[in-house]
Amino acid sequence: MRILTRFKELLQTEQRPWRALASRALMYSGLCRPLQIHRNGYRLHFFASSISAALWADPSRYRDEEDFALSRLPPCGTYVDVGANIGPLVCAVAARRPDCRVIAFEPHPRVFKYLCRNVKLNRLSNVSLHNLGLGSQPGQLRISNRRADDMNFVSEDGTPIQVDRMDDVLRDLASIDLLKIDVEGFELEVLKGARETLAKTAQVLFEAYEPQYLRFGYTFSDIKALLETEGFFIQQIQADSRSTAPLPSHFRPDRCCNLLATRPDD
Repeated sequence: MRILTRFKELLQTEQRPWRALASRALMYSGLCRPLQIHRNGYRLHFFASSISAALWADPSRYRDEEDFALSRLPPCGTYVDVGANIGPLVCAVAARRPDCRVIAFEPHPRVFKYLCRNVKLNRLSNVSLHNLGLGSQPGQLRISNRRADDMNFVSEDGTPIQVDRMDDVLRDLASIDLLKIDVEGFELEVLKGARETLAKTAQVLFEAYEPQYLRFGYTFSDIKALLETEGFFIQQIQADSRSTAPLPSHFRPDRCCNLLATRPDD
């Protein structure tokens, strides 16, 4: 019954509903395994995962986000992806900008295997991968094990994962041109363990969504305060994904969106 409800939602919300339905049928049946998803400059395996299905159903999905990230990277830049999932943004940056260095973190062991296979598929030699969660303290946590692999989050139940501080893992990295964080509400904990890293980071691209923040007992104002203390100011990414605008003073991310934190002179 839950699957039928999901199929009904797809018919009502997807721009290409029948292809979306076909993608789910391929995913649930396992017939997706030999298929590949052809993107702009790279390919992905069609794994039995929701993000793979979404990208197969609409190969142009997330294209604007990829173009925006690429536009923010200088020649020979360094890109760090925290919450890389199966790697669409990792592969986009690494394939289209082979001069850049890419460092990716994905804590879920199953999803990390998918990420590794996609990097291998594209023969990307400028990528280093870490099967590791990032937080304010080293240790072990658990992450949910949903088929909707782009929505897994730190929880009391689920798969055990190893966690470390970004400051410790990236201590020897001289500078970061773009740091992307998408960790389903765990953003504040990641940033608390990255104070030294933020000092050598030019830009932070992060997902903002108040309901996810509230899951961990904080609000967007906490994120804003931490980043401003570290010398950043936060901007909205415009609908065309080509430009930014100042954040309204009473901004609250009640809908999921991406924001960009930059230095005042950028």
